[in-house]
Amino acid sequence: AEAVREAKRVRHVAHLPRASTPFKSETKSLALLYKREEYYGTVAKRLGIIPQPRGSYKGVTILRDSETNILLVDVRKCPFLSPEEKLAPASNVTFVAGELNQSCNVACEKKKTTCSSVEMEFANDCAKLKEYFPCEGGCGFEVGKDLPAYVSKEAQTLLTRGQCLITGGPALNCAASGPFIQRLCACI
Repeated sequence: AEAVREAKRVRHVAHLPRASTPFKSETKSLALLYKREEYYGTVAKRLGIIPQPRGSYKGVTILRDSETNILLVDVRKCPFLSPEEKLAPASNVTFVAGELNQSCNVACEKKKTTCSSVEMEFANDCAKLKEYFPCEGGCGFEVGKDLPAYVSKEAQTLLTRGQCLITGGPALNCAASGPFIQRLCACI
């Protein structure tokens, strides 16, 4: 928490070093505030790291250089940011638990609203899923277009049955559905 609060803010990925470039800074830590979907196209490419955040804690991934720590801070997930730096869901978003094998487009249409792939980022959270589903098998991380979601207990052949699942893919999808899956949808 302290490291995030004290780190010098870097406002754009262009101000970070390129991959394999020696980097010197007058400060011990730099923090780049980003949205998860930006990670894939710009942040990972610029830094020469894998295009999927791994090893993060509460939305913070730390990259260590010999001189400087670079903190990649997700503005939707990190509780250590000031209120002005955090990104909150839109005021008109409603979260809806879809039915089995139902896409978020259909679930939102039933509520006379539209699914927002941008706002789906806020549904892609274990705590948010637990507000709508039992998640008796816990919460896990998977890759799939039909996530975030709850896997029904009736899915006897799936190892993830009874789990809530979040994903780290590049874009969240409103159109996908899957057997034994109940999506958590962000409708506006």
